[in-house]
Order: sequence, then structure tokens, then C-alpha cells
Amino acid sequence: MRSPPAPPDTLLFDLDGTITDTDELHFKATRQALSGYELNIDRRTYMDVVYGAPNEAIATHFFPDGNAAIRHAYIENKEQAYRELITSLDPTAGLMNVFAWADEHAAGLALVSNAPRENMERVLGALGLQERFDTIVLAEDLPVGKPDPLPYVTAMENLGTTPDRALGFEDSEPGLRALQGAGVFAIGLASALSVDVLSGFGADLAITDFTAPALWEVLQPRCGEEPQA
Repeated sequence: MRSPPAPPDTLLFDLDGTITDTDELHFKATRQALSGYELNIDRRTYMDVVYGAPNEAIATHFFPDGNAAIRHAYIENKEQAYRELITSLDPTAGLMNVFAWADEHAAGLALVSNAPRENMERVLGALGLQERFDTIVLAEDLPVGKPDPLPYVTAMENLGTTPDRALGFEDSEPGLRALQGAGVFAIGLASALSVDVLSGFGADLAITDFTAPALWEVLQPRCGEEPQA
């Protein structure tokens, strides 16, 4: 298991399910979009197939016949439905304290997401965080998204840091795989998945939210001590 940096100079954040809980909105939007094709989805299938996965992979699962037009239309319908469901959002508990820590320690902040740009802008707008991140890396701007490590590698390059100096926060298996592939100490947020499941997916540390004492032991180790993995 990797040891966390002491202290980190960069914090890397996923969007949905990490800085805010949008899981139920995505589930509702997915069901709504699929109903237009006379398809249905239960919660378990959603977690197995949809949660944290790139849109193209999701659309290919539901429409595997190679019809790109149908897959594209489904993605557009689902994302439009999702944006219409966003009215107000709350940051994950303790997030603003982590941002304050980053300001105090001059740590860079990156947002790294598979979400479409319009979704990202809507979510950050609802949270009042439009100008909070030093760099934003979206899968649509790269050849591949998560679970490939490229989005996180790109974010670190943008901020001039290296994996041994960064912490990453994710809530899904694809996201954790991306952090692992990038060599970053991976912290799992148990928004929809349990701490045990996130640990099973390879999280170096799994927490319920940003108030977790285990996180602050990493961010603020006692004087003379190295943070423990």
C-alpha cells in the first residue's frame, strides 16, 4: 500500500459523488432516458453498469448493436434530464474545510471528471465553486477518460506536480483505478459505495466524508510523525 505524501502539495477531486452527492439525480435521469427506449434499470444494474463509468461505455452496454446515432441520442437525453434535475446541491461534509487547508498550505486544487462540460458547469454553479479549482480536466478533452489514468496524469502535469506529492479523492471503481494507475494515493469517498467496497476496489484510505479523522491525520500529522497509510 502506498504511503500518503507528507504533506501533499496537490489535491485531486472527482466531481459527482465526491465533492457533492448527485447519485440519486443520475439514477433518476438514467431511468428517464432509458424509458424512452422502452428499457428499464434497477438500482443494482445501475451500480454495476453505470456508476462511475464513461458515457460511451454505458451507452454501448444498453445499445450494443453498433448504432452510434442511438447511443449518442441516449447520452444527450440522459444528460439533459440530469441537468434539469439539478436545482440546488450541497458540498460533501467537510469539503470546505479541506479547501481552507489547501489555501493555508498553498496546495493546488484539481477537478478531474468524466462528466460532460455542461454538467460540470451546472454542478459547480449550484455549489458556488465555479472559480475554486486551479485546473479542470474533463474526459471529453482527452483521448480517453477514467479508468485510464490519463486524466489524473494530465491534471498533475498542469499543476507541475508528481504522484508522490498528490492526494486523490474518488467514489467509484473506475475513478480509483485511474488514481492507482497514475500512482496517486487514492482516498475513497463512501457516498454510494461502502467503505469496505471502496477498500476492496483498492482505495488506500476509505472515508465517509471529508470530516473523517483518518483524513485529517494524513493532512495534519502530529509533529515529528509521518502519516500512516
